[in-house]
Amino acid sequence: MRISTLRELWAAGGYELTHTDWVEAHNLEYTYAAIVEDCRIISCAAVWRYSEEAWEVAAVITREGYRRRGYSKRMAAFVTRHILQNGRRATCTTNDDNAAMLATAKSVGFRVSATYVLSTRI
Repeated sequence: MRISTLRELWAAGGYELTHTDWVEAHNLEYTYAAIVEDCRIISCAAVWRYSEEAWEVAAVITREGYRRRGYSKRMAAFVTRHILQNGRRATCTTNDDNAAMLATAKSVGFRVSATYVLSTRI
């Protein structure tokens, strides 16, 4: 995935993605997947390989105008499946007021833990 393509999606959502951010994400071992339509990313998610035992579902975003169609759920399910197929525990962390991500994570099998980290079994 090219930074310019992802940068455009993030900008549409009101977020800035700098080259420094992109390099840092690479160094932190983020891997992105996306749904592309008409040469534009409409939804994406990342896997963050933060430890040997557990990887995080991260950076789930869907372009305005495509929301509430299940794209975020598909992306979260896709990267979660990738994590589990690689023998890792899948985690997903979000703010407790992020109702959309909480619902998305729960819909693909995550549960809320005592520390506000959504996790699923291997």
